[in-house]
Amino acid sequence: MGLGRFVKSIFNDEIMGEEIINHNVNAYHASKTMSPNETSLFWLSNAYYGRMRSRGVTVTDLDAQYACSKFDKLPEPNNARALGLSMLMQERMDIFNKYSKFARELEMYMDQIDKN
Repeated sequence: MGLGRFVKSIFNDEIMGEEIINHNVNAYHASKTMSPNETSLFWLSNAYYGRMRSRGVTVTDLDAQYACSKFDKLPEPNNARALGLSMLMQERMDIFNKYSKFARELEMYMDQIDKN
């Protein structure tokens, strides 16, 4: 996140929400770059694990895989974005509820998952 975007996110909840989502997407791509021969579930789990660890929450590999398994049914980049939306809902329900675009997008992904 650039300095200008960081400052805006302090004063703008919508930008803060997007940054939380983007952080998860970026973590997914970083994991993929570091371990290109792994699976998308591995990359999603690493993004989830890192986010939880940064919040001081201890999770096991199995916890991370379980939390991410539903999103693994989506193609890239939607899988990582859906994970980010779910993390936003967990971390900042106030932002998730304030901007209905986040709920609509997550619902769209969940509908796609249910069809698979």
